[in-house]
Amino acid sequence: MKLHDMRRSDDDRKDILESRTGGLRDNPVAEYPEGLRLDLDHECLKRMGVDPQHGEHYRIEGEGHVSRRSQEDTDQQKDRRVTLTLHKLGAERTQKPPERAKTVREDLEDARHLAGGTYSPSIGSRFADRGERE
Repeated sequence: MKLHDMRRSDDDRKDILESRTGGLRDNPVAEYPEGLRLDLDHECLKRMGVDPQHGEHYRIEGEGHVSRRSQEDTDQQKDRRVTLTLHKLGAERTQKPPERAKTVREDLEDARHLAGGTYSPSIGSRFADRGERE
C-alpha cells in the first residue's frame, strides 16, 4: 500500500487564508484538512485490540464503501465530498518517523564519531588497495 502525505503545503495554506473573508482570516489554517480526522470510540478500540497513548504513531488500514457523494461546481472551483463508511479497520503501533532525513554531511559525521574520530578509508579505496596487493 502506497502512503501519500496529506499535509498542506505552505502555499496551499496561504491560498486558503487569502480566500477567506471577514473574521475568518484571523484563524490559522490547519496543517491537515479536517476531513482526515477519524474518531474511534472505546468499542472500536476494543475490537481492534489497541490502547493508543497520546503521541504514539499507528499504521491503519481499512475497507469500506462510499456512503455519500456530492459535487458542487461554481464559477471559481469544484467542491467534491465523499463520506466513507468503514467496514473493516486495523491498526498497529509503529515507530515515530524521523522529523527529516539526515544530510550526507550528518551521516559522515556520525560515521566518524562511531569510528572514534579516526580516519577510515571509504569502501571504494579499500577495494582498490586489495586489487593492487593481489
